[in-house]
Amino acid sequence: MGNRKHRKRVEAECFRLVDGDGKIRAELDVQQGDAALRMFDERGTARLKVNVDANGTPMLMLSDADGQVRVFIKIQPDGRVGIGMLGEHGEPQLGFGVDADVPLLVVHDPSGACVRMTASIVDGRLHFEEEHQP
Repeated sequence: MGNRKHRKRVEAECFRLVDGDGKIRAELDVQQGDAALRMFDERGTARLKVNVDANGTPMLMLSDADGQVRVFIKIQPDGRVGIGMLGEHGEPQLGFGVDADVPLLVVHDPSGACVRMTASIVDGRLHFEEEHQP
């Protein structure tokens, strides 16, 4: 037993973690240049995805029981950071981010119009500037 060689690396195109019933509960793979870890609920619905796309952009996505992404966190290649909250059909509702070192909040209404608010501290008080976008 002491003389047995142990492999230091395991390689595969896809790793799957299954439960006692053989259902896939997690999967790690690379598809079309995107490396992803997905975790599934007991019904087989993807509920969590951690992804790094072919351009190196990392993203974390959380999905509801129907598999619809509802929350994401993303870092763009240019360094902009965003957190988004989506409606039950994937429509944008609320976003937080940092753009050019300026914190911002974006609120969407059901018609698709949005208000983009940048935040700053002026004289020790939080101040928002609004920009309405149809």
